[in-house]
Amino acid sequence: MKLRTLALISTLALSAAALQPAHADTLYSQAPTTGDAFFSGTGVNFVGYDNFTLGANGTMTSVTWYGYYASVQPPGSTFAINLFSNSSGVPGTLLSSTTVGDGSPTDTGMYLSQYGSELYSYSAAINPFSATAGTEYWLSIVSSTGYYGWAWESGSGGDGTHFEDGTGYGDGTFFQVDDLAFTLSSSTTDVVATPEPSPLLLLGTGILAIAAFSRLSVHKVC
Repeated sequence: MKLRTLALISTLALSAAALQPAHADTLYSQAPTTGDAFFSGTGVNFVGYDNFTLGANGTMTSVTWYGYYASVQPPGSTFAINLFSNSSGVPGTLLSSTTVGDGSPTDTGMYLSQYGSELYSYSAAINPFSATAGTEYWLSIVSSTGYYGWAWESGSGGDGTHFEDGTGYGDGTFFQVDDLAFTLSSSTTDVVATPEPSPLLLLGTGILAIAAFSRLSVHKVC
């Protein structure tokens, strides 16, 4: 085997030892229940918001949320995923907005106790958003469909309430006694420095050493 080929194999081995694959870290989560769901869409004139606070600084890159369509999901439907500041206990300034497709709905196998409808999970990448630990933010997920449209499933693990804006429907703004279900995640690729050589690192070093020794031996014989 030529030295150049050995060097290439060694480089790949060393690179694999240093880099770990991308993975998703959960920054915050409110698990879905099978209770009430709440319409949140431009066509129904209701928009749902839920607050959250991270325990550590983090950059959100994806969101998973839960809900269902009261009728068949219309083709071309989209979701707007919006993040707001907190203003005296209610959503304040819009900080980030990402419009995604249909969210790749996946049947969870759960059914809503009140309606008997199947519960779906949705997930999408969003524009990276850096959140500060201990700071309250608000998440809003708005479907582009109309009445009867998409409903956001209730969740658990928050403060037990969420905010509704029904101004367009004539109901004003108010709080509902339910969390909403969602998970905020961060995708990262870590570069790991280990105090002890990994097997791949040892393999790469060994290959280089063997190649160098072989080359020296050839020179001596010649």
